[in-house]
Amino acid sequence: MESEKARKRKILWHRIKINKQVYFLILPVLIWLFVYSYVPMYGIILAWKDYSAAKGIWGSKWVGWAHFEFMFSDPRYLSALKNTLTISITKLVVLFPMPLILALLINEVRITGYRRVVQTLTYLPHFISWVVLSGIVKSFLSPETGALNLMLESWGLEKISFMYEPDLFIPILLCAEILKGAGWGSIIYLASIMAIDGSMYEAAEIDGCGHFKRIWYITIPSILPTVAMQFVLALASIMEAGFDSIYNLYNPATESVAEIIDTIAYKTFLKSGEWELSAAMGMFKMGINFILMIIGNIVTKKMTGYSMYAFDN
Repeated sequence: MESEKARKRKILWHRIKINKQVYFLILPVLIWLFVYSYVPMYGIILAWKDYSAAKGIWGSKWVGWAHFEFMFSDPRYLSALKNTLTISITKLVVLFPMPLILALLINEVRITGYRRVVQTLTYLPHFISWVVLSGIVKSFLSPETGALNLMLESWGLEKISFMYEPDLFIPILLCAEILKGAGWGSIIYLASIMAIDGSMYEAAEIDGCGHFKRIWYITIPSILPTVAMQFVLALASIMEAGFDSIYNLYNPATESVAEIIDTIAYKTFLKSGEWELSAAMGMFKMGINFILMIIGNIVTKKMTGYSMYAFDN
């Protein structure tokens, strides 16, 4: 087993040497990431300090796990943790398959012009900021002038204050997320589908396989490595419920189900100036995400045979 892994690593390094010019072009990006993403990470030590602006990060007093103990004894934080997990798991179950399903449907469209129109229309919402999109959603669902409520009124039904109903917040959030992200997320799956050998589809069609069978026995198995990688990345973001979307859509009436770790950390940092507590919240999230990424990769490797690490496949 060890010799096989060593052989794979040797092949990987050989490929890197052959394509060294390409990897050299990536160097500026790696330097940029190191300077602007990794160097500032030293600030996470605030999570274990009683920060004082006068003393600076290194001069501030160490307090150990005090901030983490406070977090898990604060009912407001525990409620936010529950909401974060509820929203994140719901999004993983509902939203993760959407780009894949959309890509499979688009791939079955044979009229090139129509296909391009569909792709363009599904990609466009991605470029709309959450500030604008949330305004559109709120206008559409407005109890007074919203199109949906006007439709309900024309049918003789009572108007509903959609944005102020806690039970409706997550469904509205999911619909907005699908509208904004499904088309953009389908690009990577479409790219993988385009790489499939067309002769496989031709042979299947000659053998009498319909659309569904071609999808099930050719398309999905062929793009399984991409699906596995996307799933691991989605699992690694389980604590990222989506600050932009939630912060722009929620209001005091839905705070009981919409308050997440990110919104509490934002309020704690911006309004209270408790930088160290915000850092502790971020550190906890990052730790959970990292652990889930490793576990997800191991499970995916065992179930599908594919890993997100090239040398491990």
